[in-house]
Amino acid sequence: MNLAHKILPVLAGIAVSFIFGLSFLFSKSALDTLKPLELLAHRFSLAVVFLLIAARSGLINLRFRPGMFRDLFPLTLFQPVLYFFGETFGVNLTTATESGLVIALIPVAVTLLGKYYLHEKATWLQWTFIWLSVAGVAIIVLAPAGLVLGRHSVGVLCLLIAVIAAAIYNVLARKFSGEYSPLEITAVMMVTGALIFNLLYLIALSPKAGYFSAFTDRKALISLVYLGGLSSVLAFFLMNYMLKRMPASRAATFINLTTVVSVVAGVLFRGETFGLMQVLGGILILAGVWGSNFCRTDGD
Repeated sequence: MNLAHKILPVLAGIAVSFIFGLSFLFSKSALDTLKPLELLAHRFSLAVVFLLIAARSGLINLRFRPGMFRDLFPLTLFQPVLYFFGETFGVNLTTATESGLVIALIPVAVTLLGKYYLHEKATWLQWTFIWLSVAGVAIIVLAPAGLVLGRHSVGVLCLLIAVIAAAIYNVLARKFSGEYSPLEITAVMMVTGALIFNLLYLIALSPKAGYFSAFTDRKALISLVYLGGLSSVLAFFLMNYMLKRMPASRAATFINLTTVVSVVAGVLFRGETFGLMQVLGGILILAGVWGSNFCRTDGD
């Protein structure tokens, strides 16, 4: 494996972590105005619009091959449908502390699935670094205050659904990456998400103010553009690229970097405090991500 093939997936993982880390702020901002299903419907509708604009302008070569949606349906069922359903409702019903701790379980779930279904090998040292990264997330989310998971049990259940869905997606995406390109997988994900979330939105909420009323609110519109463009299309393209070239267990560890970005963004844009324990947690997360990616066996 040459240096570019080794470094580029890592850079993609870092970029995904930053985009998803900032998306937390934009999601919270959008949920101040929009209902969860409304946010999801508009987010993925805009994602499809951005994909079509990029295709029409020649920036990407997007073609839907026969059978793509059928073949990739198991993947799209878990991501974006089940994952974003669980995450959005979970974040809406719980505190940021609870959400961060539960979502941090994704790398562990991915490693377990990758071991049994993809036969990916994780050494004891890699397992140590994975748990080190999770410990860093726990320190960050627990440092400001105690955690009471039972307070919003429904929200926690939604987040656990997101964890399981994300783990299965990571494994399936790596499996399908041999047949479909990262762009093809991303496009099918966005179109499927738009269709399903819009259908659920129209059935469940029957918007009386009009479907496009959300776009008249400036704060909601800015959030939707970020979530639909960067956090959906670009981030998932980079994630699918990363999963094509990196074992699912190591790719999932980058999820914990998102916590660091979220904390720093909260300090800069929301005036949240950042103490010594958060610094320690961030160091553990960075060390865990580095260790799980570079402490490899010779066959990797």
